[in-house]
Amino acid sequence: MTDTARPKRHSWEHRHKHRKICRNCGLLADQRPHPYGRRWWTEWSRGDQSWNTLQGDKTPPCTPAAARPVEETR
Repeated sequence: MTDTARPKRHSWEHRHKHRKICRNCGLLADQRPHPYGRRWWTEWSRGDQSWNTLQGDKTPPCTPAAARPVEETR
């Protein structure tokens, strides 16, 4: 079997009910209620970059080389 070039999966650590962070790359995921419906939308951020499901973005790939120390938010 040949190993395909699949992106590494995120390893999530839950910070609280609607926030989690990837242990490998430091990607922060926040889930929020959708403003116009009974569903949730997710916003991902890493450093200065951000993505969200309202704009049709998919979950960004896990890139451990981009890992940075993440400050604890309270």
